[in-house]
Amino acid sequence: MDTAFYILHVDDNAFDRQLVRDALERENSLFTVTTAASRQEFEIQLLAGHYDLVVTDFDILGYQGLEVIDRVHEVFPDLPVIVLTGTGSEEIAVEAMKRGAADYVIKNPYHIRRLPMAIQSAIERRRLRDERVRAEQKLLRERNLLRTLIDNVPDVIYVTDLTGRFIASNAAHAAAAHTTPSQMIGRTSADVFRRILRATFTRMTRRWSPAIPRSSVLNGALPFLPWTAGGSL
Repeated sequence: MDTAFYILHVDDNAFDRQLVRDALERENSLFTVTTAASRQEFEIQLLAGHYDLVVTDFDILGYQGLEVIDRVHEVFPDLPVIVLTGTGSEEIAVEAMKRGAADYVIKNPYHIRRLPMAIQSAIERRRLRDERVRAEQKLLRERNLLRTLIDNVPDVIYVTDLTGRFIASNAAHAAAAHTTPSQMIGRTSADVFRRILRATFTRMTRRWSPAIPRSSVLNGALPFLPWTAGGSL
């Protein structure tokens, strides 16, 4: 990668701030680091700058424990945060990940060398996630547009799967079955029109001979319907 990365680092220990700056700026010219030594400085810098990632100690003066992670995500929900922990702080690292940290790095001269790669990986994951979200949003807009176009076509349009069940249905198709497009999904032509036939024959039996067994109609049978003097189609 040859893109410049803007990092906000918050730590109330001057030695640790220099440790991180050395690991990033001296080892890799791609990183530009802005530091904050307190909660007040951090809040000002967070709101004033456009950062790709935040690096933070797990216990900053003015914050309770990992509260700094919550604060970052209150302002910028998608901004990655990497937490620096001391040796033997596995529980803190686990808690940081649960609270939404992108990664954690042990804060000592040996392990801090992993920080540049951890930062680039976290930023790349965010980039891929953002691309996926944009693609999904674009697909949703296209589907909604297609849905609008299909529903405004007066012709019957539908799609079925290999079992004959509707997986798409437009307004004209659903109207023919006296229902809505969403209610057509997952049903077959037999499901839909059997219900219509039953309703039709039920109405007919109210006007025709009572000799027709009601159970025959409800079971989908098509009995012989004798004509009565008062009956009419």
